Amino acid sequence: MDEKQTAALREVFERWEVSENGWDKDDLRRHPDGIYHSARIHEDWSSWLACYQHLAPQWQPIETAPKDRQVLFLVPEFGVYAESPWIGGWSHLHEVWTLKTPYVIEGKAVIVNDVPTPTHWMPLPAAPDAAREQEKKTC
Repeated sequence: MDEKQTAALREVFERWEVSENGWDKDDLRRHPDGIYHSARIHEDWSSWLACYQHLAPQWQPIETAPKDRQVLFLVPEFGVYAESPWIGGWSHLHEVWTLKTPYVIEGKAVIVNDVPTPTHWMPLPAAPDAAREQEKKTC
């Protein structure tokens, strides 16, 4: 996680600490190294961060991808489009990873047989209500 993501997560955490736990903004002071003055708040932050990192999807090698559901693909051969959310799955008929929707890249239609092999995958995110329920159960 980069500094910008950490700062955004910390902002959400601190709003939660104030609204849910009744802490004052002064209670959220930190040392220059980012450690909270309050050991209790620092412990909460460490738990919050660990939970977030546990729940946040991570790119995994394509060899570990499930072949029974759709996933997000990372396809570096698509160049500038590599970071786009390519949704696809395993084609049992063709024995290859396929995109579920045809795309046009640089004027060329990309169909099942034209898709380069993805190198990594991650699960699709849960629907909003399901994601909240999963978070409650996990953290």
